[in-house]
Amino acid sequence: MGIRLLSKTNSLGFMKNYPTFYDAESEGGHVFSGDLEIELLFEGEDGDTTTSDSSGNNHTLTFNGGAEIDTAIKKNGNSSLLCNGSNAYINTELSSAFNFYNKSFTLEFWFYIPDINMNTSNQYGLFCIQRSSKANEYCRFWCDNERFWGDVNYTTVITIDNGSNGGAWKPDAGWHHFEFNRDINSNVWRLFLDGTLKDINLANTDFANENHDINIGHGVWNVYYFYNSAGNGQIDDFKIYVGDVLHKENFTPN
Repeated sequence: MGIRLLSKTNSLGFMKNYPTFYDAESEGGHVFSGDLEIELLFEGEDGDTTTSDSSGNNHTLTFNGGAEIDTAIKKNGNSSLLCNGSNAYINTELSSAFNFYNKSFTLEFWFYIPDINMNTSNQYGLFCIQRSSKANEYCRFWCDNERFWGDVNYTTVITIDNGSNGGAWKPDAGWHHFEFNRDINSNVWRLFLDGTLKDINLANTDFANENHDINIGHGVWNVYYFYNSAGNGQIDDFKIYVGDVLHKENFTPN
């Protein structure tokens, strides 16, 4: 295993170096060796309140608070998940498959922003991973017009804001690709937006060693929800891989 410095320009226009890890014997590129654990393509008829896991692992999905399948706006296929800003989200069952303690994993999906009228009291709650004891969300991501924020066990592992590395988060209306991964071999956490590596962190934290469930469109502390009180938003092609990170450097999402 080798270490090199990844140079990025921060929001103030200065170059900053971040550690990135690579296999010195395969410098030509990272070869993914993980497994697909859940794949939600959100295919269905308009207004459906059921969907299926296409990974072959048959995880159970429950629609809550008005979440539904939408055929009007979709990234791939014929439909997407619509979270209508009124406590709408879906969740999986509690499962040992979502126990990411001491594991490498990757989580990716597409999300749609209908407009950019966000502020710090009007936030997109993208997802959270909640432990079985319900002590806290344990992993949660949300964004507003100034920040894109993620933490694990109340330790910030990823952040983009007007004064931090990666540059300010100023989203355009439309579809955006999200990827969040953790490489357990180097304890590196990464955030990619639209295929661009936006933050990399050596945060010393981990998930609880217990079963978790996945909440999609669910915000933090059961208060904020996907595109809270400001319109509708969609999520498409939600996938989790375990055993490896999908990407380590910039890529073109599809």
